[in-house]
Amino acid sequence: MSALSKPILRSRTDAGLGLMESIVGVLVALILGSVLLHLGRMGVAVYRLNAATGGIAQQLEMARGQAINQRININVIFNAKERTFGVDRNGNGRLDAFEAEELPAGVDISEDDVVTFSRSGNLVPGSKRPNIVISNTAKTRRVSVSTSGAIEID
Repeated sequence: MSALSKPILRSRTDAGLGLMESIVGVLVALILGSVLLHLGRMGVAVYRLNAATGGIAQQLEMARGQAINQRININVIFNAKERTFGVDRNGNGRLDAFEAEELPAGVDISEDDVVTFSRSGNLVPGSKRPNIVISNTAKTRRVSVSTSGAIEID
């Protein structure tokens, strides 16, 4: 057989990734990782905000129920500077350490406020209708109490 009639078989011996493919792969992994990290942080921030909002609404509902059951006025106190809130259980008009619940990290309330439920479950006559604004860097939620004592979350 002549050399021209033989089929020429060439096999590639340099299998594997080159430098450019490796760099592109690492860059794609880094971009995806940073996007997932950002989404995770946003998810945690929203979870904390929702947990704080639910906790505040629950405290208000509990205080309203106590006011009705015990037939006395009950205060729920919000301290923006300390980032605490809670029911004034001993009736001294301030939020003591054993009464206070802390807000989750990164969550704040807009201003100091006192919500007073009368023994009928309504807000005490002459008090302003409270709007408790809870916020973090991503979102803002609002808990409001009507004059009849109904609690709403926006």
